[in-house]
Amino acid sequence: MLSKPLDVRTIISRTKVEWKFVKGDIEFLDMGNHWILLKFAKPNGLFLVWSERPWHVQGELFVLQAWRPNFDPFLEETKWVNLWIRIPRFPTELLNFESLANLFVANNVGVLIKLDYSSLLRNKIRFARACIRVDITAPLLEYAELSHVVGQVCGYVIWYKDFSSGCSFCGCEEHTIDVCPLLHAPKKEITVSLLKSPKTKVLG
Repeated sequence: MLSKPLDVRTIISRTKVEWKFVKGDIEFLDMGNHWILLKFAKPNGLFLVWSERPWHVQGELFVLQAWRPNFDPFLEETKWVNLWIRIPRFPTELLNFESLANLFVANNVGVLIKLDYSSLLRNKIRFARACIRVDITAPLLEYAELSHVVGQVCGYVIWYKDFSSGCSFCGCEEHTIDVCPLLHAPKKEITVSLLKSPKTKVLG
C-alpha cells in the first residue's frame, strides 16, 4: 500500500473479490515492512492483474512491482507508481496514444502506460483518461502545455485520481465535478429572426 498500511487479511479478501477473473490460486506471502509477495498458479492470471493495474484496496492505492532478485523489503523504497489521470477538454483530434505520450514526455509528467478508450464513449469526450507511470518522490505536475500545428500553445489541467482535489473537469479547487459550472451552465436561448423578401418596387 502506498499510504495507509492495511492488514494482509484485508488485502487478500478485497483482491479476491476484484480478481475473480483469475483462474487458479494466488498465494500471498507477508515479507514484512508492508510488502507482500504474490505468486500466481497460472501465468495468464499474473498477466491480467498486471495489465489492469493500478488497483485500490479500500480506497488506498495498491502498488504492484515486478519481482527483482535480491529484493529486500526493509531497504526498498517505492518511487515509481502507476496512476489514473484526467485531462479535461483535451482536443478530440489528439485523443490517441501517440499524442498523449508526447505530451507527457515533453512536459516531464510521466510515461503513458495506457489510454482508457472506453471512457471517451461514456463521457462524450469530455476528458482524456489515461494511466501514467510517475515518480512520486518528485512533485506531480498538474499542468502541461502543448504546441499546436498553427503555432498556438495551449495549457491543460492534469487531475490525479489519488492525489488531486477539487474539480476533475476544470481543475478548480473551489468545487467538485458534480457542481462544475461548465458542465451545469444554463442552456443559452437562441432567438431566430425571419427576414421576409423585400417588396418589389414598381418602376413607373
